[in-house]
Amino acid sequence: AEGTPFEVEQACLDEEEVVLERESVDLVVCSMALHWINDLPGTLKMVRRALKPNGLFLCAFLGGETLAEMRSAFVLADLERRGGVSQHMSPLVSMADAGALLQASGLALPTVDTETIVIHYPDAWTLWHHLRSMGESAANLQRSAVGLDPLLAAASAYGEIYGDEEGNVPAAFQVVYLIGWAPHESQQRPLSRGSGQISLKELGLPADESGPLPLDEPPPPPLGCFKRLQIMSLKQTLACFPLTQRGAGTPLKTDAKRNLLIYARERTVVIRDIVPTGGQPIQVQLYTQHTCTVTAVAMAPNGCWMATGDERGMVRIWACDHPDQRMKKEEPYYMLGGKVLDLAWNGESNRLAVVGEGQPPAKVIMWDSGNSVGDMSGHTKKVNAVAFRQSRPFRIVTAGEDKMVRFYEGPPFKASKERPMLTSKEGDLTTHTNFANTVRYSPDDSKVLSASNDMTVAIFDGKDGAPLKAAKVHAGTIYAAEWSPDGKCIATASGDKSVKILDDGLATKKEVKLCAGAKPDAGDMQVGCVWATAGVVSYSLGSDLSIIDPESGAVTATQVGHNQSVSALLWAKDRLLSGSFATWGEGSGSKLWGVVRTWDLSTGLASSFAGEGHTNRVLSLGLFDDGTLLSCGLDNCLIASTLSPQPQHGAAKVQLDACPVSMGVGGKLAAVVTTASTLLLVTRDKLGTAPSSIPLSFEPACVAVAPDGGAVAVGGADNKVRLLTAAGGEEKVLDKHIAAISCLAYAPGSKRLASGCANKEIVVWDVAAGTPLSWGLQGFHPTRITCLTFSAAGVLASGGVDGSIIVWGDLPAGPFKPPPKHKLHGSTTHAGGVSALAFVGDGAVLASAGLDACIKTWTVA
Repeated sequence: AEGTPFEVEQACLDEEEVVLERESVDLVVCSMALHWINDLPGTLKMVRRALKPNGLFLCAFLGGETLAEMRSAFVLADLERRGGVSQHMSPLVSMADAGALLQASGLALPTVDTETIVIHYPDAWTLWHHLRSMGESAANLQRSAVGLDPLLAAASAYGEIYGDEEGNVPAAFQVVYLIGWAPHESQQRPLSRGSGQISLKELGLPADESGPLPLDEPPPPPLGCFKRLQIMSLKQTLACFPLTQRGAGTPLKTDAKRNLLIYARERTVVIRDIVPTGGQPIQVQLYTQHTCTVTAVAMAPNGCWMATGDERGMVRIWACDHPDQRMKKEEPYYMLGGKVLDLAWNGESNRLAVVGEGQPPAKVIMWDSGNSVGDMSGHTKKVNAVAFRQSRPFRIVTAGEDKMVRFYEGPPFKASKERPMLTSKEGDLTTHTNFANTVRYSPDDSKVLSASNDMTVAIFDGKDGAPLKAAKVHAGTIYAAEWSPDGKCIATASGDKSVKILDDGLATKKEVKLCAGAKPDAGDMQVGCVWATAGVVSYSLGSDLSIIDPESGAVTATQVGHNQSVSALLWAKDRLLSGSFATWGEGSGSKLWGVVRTWDLSTGLASSFAGEGHTNRVLSLGLFDDGTLLSCGLDNCLIASTLSPQPQHGAAKVQLDACPVSMGVGGKLAAVVTTASTLLLVTRDKLGTAPSSIPLSFEPACVAVAPDGGAVAVGGADNKVRLLTAAGGEEKVLDKHIAAISCLAYAPGSKRLASGCANKEIVVWDVAAGTPLSWGLQGFHPTRITCLTFSAAGVLASGGVDGSIIVWGDLPAGPFKPPPKHKLHGSTTHAGGVSALAFVGDGAVLASAGLDACIKTWTVA
């Protein structure tokens, strides 16, 4: 084509017959076509044959999770109307199979990624019309006509299970992206067998007596890379806090001994101590194997197994008493057609009740097989809570949005003939006039309580369901209620911003008004509670965890943390600092604010900063040479804070003229790059004045300031790093990367600078000479590098989008072509990726934070 720097030839080809000469093209791109190919392995092999050495293959196609909602609706419709299941979609390739096919075709350096795009339609009929208009209808060779009756049933099931309040239905399209390269000698590859130069004796390991590794330790890295990579082991986990939503409760659970707190945040399940015990910090166990948001948790009474349910109706049963967290069965149980909202075990830990959305909205199964042991029909809307009588005769009680509390006898479980409903619509004391939110059996199983949006608590006989007492006890919705260990009192958490301790006659013994700020606001609404050995634990909409002494009504402790992704970490002499944001609600009733926490690693507890902080996400943290903390937020301002004697915001505030992208602090100088392509410079002595602004001729992506404050480095989207003076004058341009710079870090002494880019490469520079010291650190991170940091001893650590963390040892000068490496993979670090790193103390411990809102520390060997 005229005006292009390369030859372009247009051709119309059949995807299944890619007739191109061997090694004739440099690039093959295929967009949204591979899912229509019958012989996909053959097509990929033809593409490999046509590519020149080091040629690139890029493609995107629909993956196997596409239209999962529609398939579920058709399964239900076919079972109901036809008594069997038919195929209504063309077969699609799963993400795992796509990677295997890419490797089988002979392409090197395979990369597989996926993205789920959800589109909302007015109804299922509109979705089907759009699919037909796009030419994406099923094209199975032996397909048969569906018929109107199954279509009507499928459309009805689709809307009932997945429809929102306005009747719209979601359609999820999974897009799978593949990247592969034709092999070439310049590409990284494993060293040949026997080429290692390090003896086992040099490593302190006997060559013939090393023995098997313990199950809970990772395997050692391959020989030859010990001098360049260091081994890490998990030291401590600072748990994330649960997400909150205005108008909804936050499920909290405890174990049979009431020593642990159990909850979920997105795909992460947290089991943790409530308070530090035995002089040790809070111990935390995380489970991250769910593929979508976890909505319900319950530990079996024997303490060995956990049941966790998610928003797709799947329930996993896994071992919580062993580090490998093995599942009872290889596949999760598909229980409901919608969210699982609550789970309850029987006292023998062999039966599990599951409730939530869908039809039917409640089931009870044998834990080891998934077989149903009853019919729990009756509710006409979603079921919010379930309670299982721990002793025989077993009973199950459920509470739903149809305002009903229902009673089931068994096994096999079915509605009680004498008293199927514990609440009625006849206006007596046991009537709930709004959604029933929770049900709980007393420890001795003699009574069962229910609590509702109508601000009432009702108590029933635990064996026959006879009504005993009901009373309006709050001025707002009751989101949670729990019995005391002796069964003589009840704790309730309410939207009226209070926790009450009631006796078993529903008289108020203690009322605790909770207020986290200077004056009460919606964030003080109490949305969850449990009664533990440490006291009554209550959780607020504003994400504060309060521990209350039930005898005195005093708040003995308030714990804070993060329930949104952590964006910044900083070690400040004797404490770890972290920055993030918090939010609740949507629209006009919502609130969003930035949070900075200071962590005591000896206890695993965090403290808040007093004073007025950021009104949006905290982007970065930095420390001046006098110990003043500077935070940069997306509210377009910098806030200076003091750390002693108590953490306090507001020492000074600097308003920025544009949205910040990144901030660096060193010595007496702070530098900020903005979306307006400006560099803003602020000195410690002039924090109260407007920053000096320097226009940039490129789009900045990140910035770092030398530890002595004498220089500034700015990374750009143009793949270059600029070295500037403390006044902003440009001195050198460092040009070695082939993709946008994503992160920068100065080493102690200000003589070395590390830069990372979107092409997964790290370069270490000689600042004075402006030349690279070590380069070619590519391929260790499979995705974009997000953060870099140096220890006090000059050891470099890097983190990536995939969750991988690498701590580098002595890097050799020149191009770096290492053998196979050892690193921490994303499956063991942070779900969603690593967002920040910071060395603790002298550098023997590394702290990491991620999109999972957790912070972890690692011992660096």
